[in-house]
Amino acid sequence: MTHVFHLVEDPVAVLAEIGRVLKPDGFLLHTFGSYANSKEMLPIVNAWRDNSVPTPRPVKWSNIDDFFPENGWQVVRSDELKYEYHTSPAEFLERVEKRQWSSTWHVSDAELARGVDAIKAAIDKHFDGEGDAPTLTTSTYTAQVIQPKA
Repeated sequence: MTHVFHLVEDPVAVLAEIGRVLKPDGFLLHTFGSYANSKEMLPIVNAWRDNSVPTPRPVKWSNIDDFFPENGWQVVRSDELKYEYHTSPAEFLERVEKRQWSSTWHVSDAELARGVDAIKAAIDKHFDGEGDAPTLTTSTYTAQVIQPKA
């Protein structure tokens, strides 16, 4: 499963159903990634986060490590891959404006506009208005092998 538990209404029920249909001694492969967490992109990421209303979710990336043990599962193995790529502040802005990320799906148009304005101001301040400037960004992708506790 990739990027699912933070999107469903009842992640505990989804996990229970996986446990019900999983073969004995079977594993769940859970993967997730992050976007634009490099120090270069942080000013615009923070501008968005500080000026938008977080989507209420029972499972967030900040508490995903607790979710499985709290629900009777154990992480058997976890590997993190760090990688670099070029992006730009304008690309981040475009993804927010087009509501490509789940963090934008439940915000009102007014909240989205406030966040977009904050991103634009951060681009002006931290990138001298050069939103198309290629920016080397470091991200991570995590793969976890998870199994119900015996």
